[in-house]
Amino acid sequence: MKFTNSNRILWAGYLAAIMVLMDLTSVNIAMPSLSRNLGMEMNLISWILMISMLSATSFVLVAGKITQKHYPKKIFIIGFIIFIIGNILSWLVQDYYTLLMVRFVQGFGDSLLYVIGPAFIRQHLKEDKQHAAYGIWMACTGIGIAFGPLLGGLILQYLSPSYVFLINVPFAIIGLVLVIPVGNQAQAQVQTQAQAQADFKGAVLSFVFVGTFILGLNLLSTTELITYAISILVVSIVFLLLFIRHIKKVENPVFEISLFKNMNFSLVAIGFFLFFLVNVGSRFLRPFYFEESKLYSSLLSGWLMMISPMLMLLISPFSSKLSKSVKPKWICVIATLFLSVSMFMFSFWDQNTSIYFIIISMILLGIGMGLFYPTASFIGMKDLDSKNSGMGSAAISTAKSIGKLSGVLFFGLIFSLLSQINYSDVFNADAFQWTFIIATSIALIATLINLKIRV
Repeated sequence: MKFTNSNRILWAGYLAAIMVLMDLTSVNIAMPSLSRNLGMEMNLISWILMISMLSATSFVLVAGKITQKHYPKKIFIIGFIIFIIGNILSWLVQDYYTLLMVRFVQGFGDSLLYVIGPAFIRQHLKEDKQHAAYGIWMACTGIGIAFGPLLGGLILQYLSPSYVFLINVPFAIIGLVLVIPVGNQAQAQVQTQAQAQADFKGAVLSFVFVGTFILGLNLLSTTELITYAISILVVSIVFLLLFIRHIKKVENPVFEISLFKNMNFSLVAIGFFLFFLVNVGSRFLRPFYFEESKLYSSLLSGWLMMISPMLMLLISPFSSKLSKSVKPKWICVIATLFLSVSMFMFSFWDQNTSIYFIIISMILLGIGMGLFYPTASFIGMKDLDSKNSGMGSAAISTAKSIGKLSGVLFFGLIFSLLSQINYSDVFNADAFQWTFIIATSIALIATLINLKIRV
């Protein structure tokens, strides 16, 4: 392959997808170790994982607008540099609250790196090439999801948990090496509105709305903070209304709400939210099951966590070929059925569950992931005007991110409540199983929503 400017940007997007998900999953696998080392409960330790997700989600609409005003080279350089600095500081700091601040800032880089890939594919590739490119991009997220737990498990086996924050530094440096040589002449390819007045008010309103919404959801998990949580959620609703009112009035808003008039786009956004809620919520609980119920080592836990994303990695690039014989709508329906069956199988996990049953459950989940992610991305983005690709990518990324955060919160909250009702040991198998019965129901709702897609 000739390494043109566009190819460099495309491969930087693929690398960024690996990095963002590898950071998330490697830190996820370290949660039980960090909980034990710091003597903190699950709801406090989970903030190390969630704080960067919170800031990334809050900033993602702004990031989507940025991708439409600037060529990706500049965006990638800023994103990779933030990532490098954030990871090194996370490794160095010893104070819990300082670490949270560093992870919050790193989330800004996460949002830039995660949004730019799908936006670039929609803007610069021909339609017949886009589905395959989304497949490769999603396969790269699969690499991140797969190797994050494995590398994290290896580090936890031989080093202290803080070293998981260094995993992505070499990859971010490679990313800089890829994009820095891209010439300035590529700037002319961008469909930009650079001369238009920036919608700073809309940016602030969107950031405050999403940030307070996620913060309020997370505080709901702490009984003594429920009053504060409800107050923050009310504030979030007020800012949502102000945001909608504002973007309807300005000429060049930070986000085009009219995108949701496209039925397929709206259904895909809801589908991604539900899929990520179930998948990431289950991913949050699985290391605790492996290490506290089955008493597996962090390394074995990492290997098991690797199964689903590895299947996703293998299947995603071929989803475009499958769509030539099966309508994309039905691929999404089949994918969420695989998700439902895997969650139902998870609900049978206990201290006596065979490792082979666990592996089969994880394989089914991986098949669902590999089929759904690229196909749903293609359906959601293909009907959008290319000039709105950044906003479309940002909106879908927001749905994914809120799904991730809500999944960690919801699964953690349900598991904790059920454990308190029937507490029997350190890891309550009954609570785990009933949590996944609920997850199965949510996955079936996602299946019904996919039946409404018109493709």
